[in-house]
Amino acid sequence: MTVKAILNAGAVGINIEDFAHATKKLYPIERQVENVKAIRRLGETKGIPLVINARTDALRFAEGDEGARFKEAVRRATAYRDAGADCVYPMGLTDQASIAAFVLALDFPVNVMVRKGLPEISELERLGVARVSFGPSPSYAAMGLLKRAAKEVLEKGTYENLTEGAITFDELNALAVRRADGSGHH
Repeated sequence: MTVKAILNAGAVGINIEDFAHATKKLYPIERQVENVKAIRRLGETKGIPLVINARTDALRFAEGDEGARFKEAVRRATAYRDAGADCVYPMGLTDQASIAAFVLALDFPVNVMVRKGLPEISELERLGVARVSFGPSPSYAAMGLLKRAAKEVLEKGTYENLTEGAITFDELNALAVRRADGSGHH
């Protein structure tokens, strides 16, 4: 089982998704509830205080209009909460009103992902959001920087995008140095 291998590698948290990327179809809710329960049992068996962040893509892939998809996302997140998840992650939730309604409906830790239009952290805290995922945004930001740097070199022949705000060689190497406690973090 993939989760067992992930736990054996030292993970203490996991995101579990409820749709197939290839087909963009949601898994049956009963299947996901059983997956959450099985992962919870596995964490307990291994003595790992595992954090399960149960994601639903119902806002994007459920049947019906926006209201129906929201209702399905709440239904699924509630089932995952009740099955033993520690946090629920309604993918695609970005506007204040929807976030507030979702948090109110779940009365449980809710995760949102950084994307254009997402309120600032202080507002998310006010709305009751418990966790914010970066998702792929750091990769997109880095690629955007490379795009701007390439454009600058081609159009102006300068390198400011590559040098302003960059970390130093020593800072980069320090990120990979192991500390006495065995971690690579400083």
